[in-house]
Amino acid sequence: MPGEDRFCASCGHEQQVAAVKKASGMEHRPENYLVLSIIVTVLCCLPFGIAGLIYSTKVDSCWDAGNAEGARLYSRKARQWSLWGIGLAAVGMLLYIILVIFFITELDSGGLDFLA
Repeated sequence: MPGEDRFCASCGHEQQVAAVKKASGMEHRPENYLVLSIIVTVLCCLPFGIAGLIYSTKVDSCWDAGNAEGARLYSRKARQWSLWGIGLAAVGMLLYIILVIFFITELDSGGLDFLA
């Protein structure tokens, strides 16, 4: 097909995937991290998970539109937001455990009489 035509002139078939492969030299779609983003949204950190979901849904639409660079960018951002959500949840859980241990030891030693 000549130039950057999106549809075949003779059959009308859309040539998006072929154009992306030709333009980017990539054989496969970048990972969209949709499952990871859903897990982060449900189990860890809602705001970071939602950001990951937004970027993960843009990966496939960019790839199908022929924007391989945009698909790779959104893939990296979806992974980054999801991993930040996991990290923030891990730090939060660690701080929670430390505080619980602190208050239990203080209650046992009589240091926090106003709570007993």
